[in-house]
Amino acid sequence: MKPLVAIAIAVTAALGGCTTAQPGHWSPAGTKWRIVGLDGAPPSEPGKAMIVFSDDRRMSASVGCNSISGGYSLEDGRLMAKSLVSSLIGCENGLASEESALIALLSAAPQVSHHGDRLQLDSGGHTVELEKAA
Repeated sequence: MKPLVAIAIAVTAALGGCTTAQPGHWSPAGTKWRIVGLDGAPPSEPGKAMIVFSDDRRMSASVGCNSISGGYSLEDGRLMAKSLVSSLIGCENGLASEESALIALLSAAPQVSHHGDRLQLDSGGHTVELEKAA
């Protein structure tokens, strides 16, 4: 029995240095993301379409018209938006529908998929594809 215990300890020690990112351990805090796709199409205002996650668990987002902001947390691989508010500037038709889709997505606890400089949020029948901004 002792040789099996020694083997188990050796395998555990060898594998201890190998780590895999676990869902929920990654945090977007302190990052800025360009929206490169919203429901499969590029945003109308690609230079202005952004989501920013601050270090104090606040986020702000825009497709190029109103500013959307609120608190956030990550729970079980989902982005949980808290108390979202938006400015109320009238947006042109294309921007208005993009903004509605983004608000619906953020309000519906989207599933977060993070792969390096790419981030995807899926929920509420909407998908947003993001690329990390410099």
